[in-house]
Amino acid sequence: MKFNKFLWIFFFLILSCFIGFYGHILTASHKFLDIFSISIADVPTLKQTFSNWQSTPVDTENLFYYAWINKWLDFIWVLAYVPVVLIVSYNIRQGEIHPLMYKLLKFNFPLALLAGLLDMAENCILLYDMHGYTAQKHLISSQFVSWPKWFILFYLVFICLLSLFTRRLRAVNLS
Repeated sequence: MKFNKFLWIFFFLILSCFIGFYGHILTASHKFLDIFSISIADVPTLKQTFSNWQSTPVDTENLFYYAWINKWLDFIWVLAYVPVVLIVSYNIRQGEIHPLMYKLLKFNFPLALLAGLLDMAENCILLYDMHGYTAQKHLISSQFVSWPKWFILFYLVFICLLSLFTRRLRAVNLS
């Protein structure tokens, strides 16, 4: 139980750091750092976004610099959200009586790990693209690992919510 509490504290600490990070960028540059758009972008869009970010000042740096920091910090975020997904799925699974839903919730475990690995691969690709970026640099789009990651994360949340919803319906029907 203490480990679960530690993970939740770690998760919310990292989440609050990200919120503060994005808040600082928004107030300093009046621009939103749209990391999601670069994770699913094709190469021409990626180059355009990187060039725009390089020309957008934030404090003594530019938006591109803060995007680069964000990608490094995202590795810590992966270490925060994957265990939380595992804990939530496990806890929901413990109260599940429907055999199919139980198996789907059990399948969340390898899928959450896969989503974390895809997220790390996405970060590595984007960090490679950002390293020494110039308009002439050959870039690799991370959309081929990003879209499956987002699909898996959507699936994980959907299955958890579906289990909770069907459990609630069963409880209402029994009363």
